[in-house]
Amino acid sequence: MEINPSVQIEDMEGQPIPINKITATCPHCKKSLEVEQLRGIIEDTGKKVTLKSVCVDSLLAQYKGEENMEGMEKQKRGKLADKIYSAKDKIDLSAEEITELKKLIGKRETVLAVNRAYELLDPTPQEEKPE
Repeated sequence: MEINPSVQIEDMEGQPIPINKITATCPHCKKSLEVEQLRGIIEDTGKKVTLKSVCVDSLLAQYKGEENMEGMEKQKRGKLADKIYSAKDKIDLSAEEITELKKLIGKRETVLAVNRAYELLDPTPQEEKPE
Protein backbone atom coordinates (compact mmCIF):
# COMPACT_ATOMS: atom_id res chain seq x y z
CA MET A 1 0.00 0.00 0.00
CA GLU A 2 1.25 3.44 -0.89
CA ILE A 3 1.37 6.13 1.82
CA ASN A 4 2.64 9.70 2.01
CA PRO A 5 4.59 10.07 5.28
CA SER A 6 4.84 13.86 4.88
CA VAL A 7 1.12 14.43 5.48
CA GLN A 8 0.57 16.62 8.54
CA ILE A 9 -1.55 15.35 11.41
CA GLU A 10 -4.28 17.87 12.20
CA ASP A 11 -6.13 18.70 15.39
CA MET A 12 -9.92 18.62 15.77
CA GLU A 13 -10.19 22.02 14.08
CA GLY A 14 -8.15 20.95 11.06
CA GLN A 15 -5.02 22.83 12.14
CA PRO A 16 -1.53 21.24 11.98
CA ILE A 17 -0.29 20.14 15.41
CA PRO A 18 3.01 21.80 16.39
CA ILE A 19 5.93 19.80 17.74
CA ASN A 20 6.94 21.46 20.98
CA LYS A 21 10.11 21.02 22.97
CA ILE A 22 9.99 21.25 26.74
CA THR A 23 13.10 22.58 28.41
CA ALA A 24 13.75 22.90 32.11
CA THR A 25 16.86 24.24 33.82
CA CYS A 26 17.70 24.29 37.51
CA PRO A 27 17.69 27.96 38.56
CA HIS A 28 20.66 27.34 40.91
CA CYS A 29 23.13 25.24 38.94
CA LYS A 30 21.79 25.74 35.38
CA LYS A 31 21.78 21.96 34.84
CA SER A 32 19.12 20.57 32.49
CA LEU A 33 16.44 18.68 34.34
CA GLU A 34 14.07 15.92 33.36
CA VAL A 35 10.64 17.26 32.48
CA GLU A 36 9.10 15.29 35.36
CA GLN A 37 11.31 17.18 37.82
CA LEU A 38 10.17 20.64 36.82
CA ARG A 39 7.38 21.93 34.63
CA GLY A 40 9.73 23.63 32.20
CA ILE A 41 9.22 26.01 29.33
CA ILE A 42 7.36 24.95 26.21
CA GLU A 43 9.09 26.08 23.03
CA ASP A 44 7.65 25.80 19.54
CA THR A 45 10.21 24.06 17.30
CA GLY A 46 8.57 25.34 14.13
CA LYS A 47 7.92 21.73 13.06
CA LYS A 48 4.55 20.04 12.72
CA VAL A 49 3.44 16.52 13.59
CA THR A 50 3.38 14.37 10.45
CA LEU A 51 2.54 10.77 9.72
CA LYS A 52 6.31 10.31 9.38
CA SER A 53 7.03 11.62 12.89
CA VAL A 54 4.24 9.52 14.42
CA CYS A 55 5.43 6.34 12.65
CA VAL A 56 9.15 6.81 13.30
CA ASP A 57 8.69 7.77 16.97
CA SER A 58 6.41 4.76 17.51
CA LEU A 59 8.86 2.39 15.81
CA LEU A 60 11.86 3.62 17.79
CA ALA A 61 10.18 3.54 21.20
CA GLN A 62 10.52 0.58 23.53
CA TYR A 63 7.37 -0.40 25.38
CA LYS A 64 6.58 -2.02 28.71
CA GLY A 65 7.02 -5.76 28.39
CA GLU A 66 9.62 -5.41 25.61
CA GLU A 67 12.66 -5.18 27.87
CA ASN A 68 13.96 -8.49 26.48
CA MET A 69 13.12 -7.88 22.84
CA GLU A 70 15.46 -9.75 20.52
CA GLY A 71 17.92 -7.86 18.36
CA MET A 72 16.33 -9.08 15.13
CA GLU A 73 12.99 -7.49 16.07
CA LYS A 74 14.75 -4.24 17.02
CA GLN A 75 16.57 -4.25 13.69
CA LYS A 76 13.32 -4.90 11.80
CA ARG A 77 11.71 -1.89 13.47
CA GLY A 78 14.82 0.22 12.90
CA LYS A 79 14.92 -0.60 9.19
CA LEU A 80 11.25 0.30 8.81
CA ALA A 81 11.86 3.57 10.69
CA ASP A 82 14.79 4.35 8.35
CA LYS A 83 12.64 3.58 5.30
CA ILE A 84 9.87 5.92 6.44
CA TYR A 85 12.20 8.65 7.72
CA SER A 86 14.20 8.82 4.50
CA ALA A 87 11.10 8.91 2.26
CA LYS A 88 10.97 12.07 0.17
CA ASP A 89 7.61 11.25 -1.36
CA LYS A 90 5.12 8.41 -1.24
CA ILE A 91 6.40 4.98 -0.25
CA ASP A 92 5.00 1.50 -0.60
CA LEU A 93 4.47 -0.49 2.61
CA SER A 94 3.40 -4.10 2.92
CA ALA A 95 0.25 -5.13 4.79
CA GLU A 96 2.55 -6.57 7.49
CA GLU A 97 4.38 -3.24 7.88
CA ILE A 98 1.07 -1.34 8.11
CA THR A 99 -0.19 -3.77 10.75
CA GLU A 100 3.00 -3.37 12.81
CA LEU A 101 2.83 0.42 12.55
CA LYS A 102 -0.79 0.49 13.67
CA LYS A 103 0.00 -1.78 16.63
CA LEU A 104 2.87 0.43 17.82
CA ILE A 105 1.14 3.75 17.12
CA GLY A 106 -1.80 2.46 19.15
CA LYS A 107 0.51 1.81 22.11
CA ARG A 108 2.27 5.17 22.06
CA GLU A 109 0.12 7.95 20.67
CA THR A 110 -2.89 9.95 21.80
CA VAL A 111 -6.40 9.05 20.69
CA LEU A 112 -6.40 11.88 18.14
CA ALA A 113 -3.03 10.90 16.65
CA VAL A 114 -4.06 7.23 16.49
CA ASN A 115 -7.29 8.12 14.73
CA ARG A 116 -5.58 10.37 12.17
CA ALA A 117 -2.66 7.98 11.58
CA TYR A 118 -4.92 4.95 11.13
CA GLU A 119 -6.98 6.88 8.56
CA LEU A 120 -3.82 7.75 6.64
CA LEU A 121 -2.35 4.24 6.87
CA ASP A 122 -5.56 2.50 5.89
CA PRO A 123 -7.75 4.95 3.95
CA THR A 124 -10.25 2.32 2.83
CA PRO A 125 -13.45 2.75 4.86
CA GLN A 126 -14.12 -0.28 7.00
CA GLU A 127 -17.52 -1.84 6.53
CA GLU A 128 -19.57 -2.06 9.68
CA LYS A 129 -20.43 -5.58 10.69
CA PRO A 130 -24.14 -6.18 11.34
CA GLU A 131 -24.94 -6.93 14.94
